This record gives sequence, C-alpha cells and structure tokens, in this order.
Amino acid sequence: MKDTYGAGLSVPENDGTAVAQDRNAIMPYSIAQYLAQQARAGTPIDRRNGARLQSVGGVSPFTPNGLQINPSWHPSWSARSST
Repeated sequence: MKDTYGAGLSVPENDGTAVAQDRNAIMPYSIAQYLAQQARAGTPIDRRNGARLQSVGGVSPFTPNGLQINPSWHPSWSARSST
C-alpha cells in the first residue's frame, strides 16, 4: 500500500487521477464530491478520471437512480436524516 502514484505524487482526495491507471486502487473520495463532479461531467470540475465508487457490504453509496447519497450508506446518516 502507498499514498503516492506516478513520480511520487501525493494521492489527493476527490480526484481520480491517481487511480486512472490502476483499477484496483483505493483512495479517499467523498460521495457528495463524486455526485457533484458527475453532474458536471466533461467540465474542469469533473476530476473523477474513471474512478468509481463501489458498494461496501452490499450497500451502494448511491440511491437506485445514482443521483443522490444513499441514506443507508452509513447508519448515523439515517439517524440524522430522520430527526
């Protein structure tokens, strides 16, 4: 495991450049940032560069339409949204 890529560049969060060449890479990516960048695909704001968010424990980070954060992604989010 390493926190650099290429010629020793740091892996920035919310920027898929670091994983563009490694399909098995893991990196920090905010679901909210991913959705915001997805909504602006093809613009300089979109830094996903092929990065994809995956399900964890069978729970998708997105709602079924793929356009919102899944409130079941983290138990504390569900509790917060119901108050």
